[in-house]
Amino acid sequence: MTKMGKNWKVFVSDFDGVLVDSYSCLPSVYNHIAQYVGLENFAEKFVVRALRYEDEQDVVENYNRKSWWPMLFREFQVSVGQEKLDELVQIYWKERSERSKVIAGTI
Repeated sequence: MTKMGKNWKVFVSDFDGVLVDSYSCLPSVYNHIAQYVGLENFAEKFVVRALRYEDEQDVVENYNRKSWWPMLFREFQVSVGQEKLDELVQIYWKERSERSKVIAGTI
């Protein structure tokens, strides 16, 4: 694209799944959350259900976990008010960013 005599070059890339693998860590992230809210005995079931919700909400492009996590936690009889929900979302993103891996060959 030429504009006012200058050549502009743009490179656009997706981040998740292209440059960084932030998906394969999701089971361990949700396991951490299960432990945090006291679901040690149900952690495996919680992880399976959370991943299903994650996939279902991705399909409809709903990335706002605050909108669907209350349903997830209700299934496990865990009460989360707004303050607790905010805290859990922060924990989720902290854990996910720490557990994500740069994909081999990415500079």
